[in-house]
Amino acid sequence: MTSKGLRQKQSFLAMDDQGKTRRLVVWAEIRDVGTLQNPIAELEEGEMRPHQIKTESGQHVNRITKGEYEIVETGKILTSADPNAA
Repeated sequence: MTSKGLRQKQSFLAMDDQGKTRRLVVWAEIRDVGTLQNPIAELEEGEMRPHQIKTESGQHVNRITKGEYEIVETGKILTSADPNAA
């Protein structure tokens, strides 16, 4: 299986401790699983591996728990009450 890249799944808003709002984007890796019978088949790797979360500017985000996130590069904690939060 070769990677076909990332596909945006959803986005949601989160806020830091100073009230600054950031949009977080959830990405899923797409794998090519084509066969002779179905050459364009794809597999979204959400069930085998967690989705990736990044800020709109591309910073990596760790999910602590639903509604609580950490920006890897800065250590800044974000929270979200958005129902779409991952």
